[in-house]
Amino acid sequence: MDSAISLFTRSIAANQEVSKSYMMRAAAKIQLNELSSAYSDLDSSKRIDSLYYKLYYYYGRVSLLEKLYSTALRYFNKVISMNPNYPNAYDNRAIVKGIQNDYIGAINDENIAIQIDSTNEIFYCNRGFANLQLKKYDDAIKDCDIALRLEEDQKAYANRGTALAMKGMDSLAIRDFNKALTLLPNDPEIYYRRGLSYKSLNQKDKACLDFDKSARLGYLPAIQQKINCPSK
Repeated sequence: MDSAISLFTRSIAANQEVSKSYMMRAAAKIQLNELSSAYSDLDSSKRIDSLYYKLYYYYGRVSLLEKLYSTALRYFNKVISMNPNYPNAYDNRAIVKGIQNDYIGAINDENIAIQIDSTNEIFYCNRGFANLQLKKYDDAIKDCDIALRLEEDQKAYANRGTALAMKGMDSLAIRDFNKALTLLPNDPEIYYRRGLSYKSLNQKDKACLDFDKSARLGYLPAIQQKINCPSK
């Protein structure tokens, strides 16, 4: 990502009127969470060319990461009004709606994103999460199945594992949590959820090890579960 920033910086130095170079440098900075600097680049891009829809998509991404959800929603709405066939705008608007607990709205947006591009596993994964929140566990599992056929993804394994656990299929859930932890070894919530599945299977020692690991990583619900484990 640093090399991308250097590339776009050289492009800007050669021609300071290249709007997309500022925008793409901003996109690279967003990946590095350099949000203030990214916002400055977007402003520079906008001064040169304010009519490119992706510019407002990246404004929305910065606003989303800064937790300015109403602002992010406004930007993603603007992108969709400018280009109704850009699937990432629907996906990111769905993320905002999910944060605002509008999971039905999130699913509707992911449906549109998938209709435009059925090959992006993230859209299925995010729709699966919304279905999970609505307790539509079978739909969540189907979405995660599709996502994982397209590409191995930690969130899809975690979401499918949670849905399986909620259906009482804890052994299968543990397999998914194991795969999720292979991809992201220090996710405290996954340790916690795997611990709950071990607990449901009466494998108390394994459950307590997971609750301890989760608590050490700072996940507060695990601390309450850990109270019931024997002290060492």
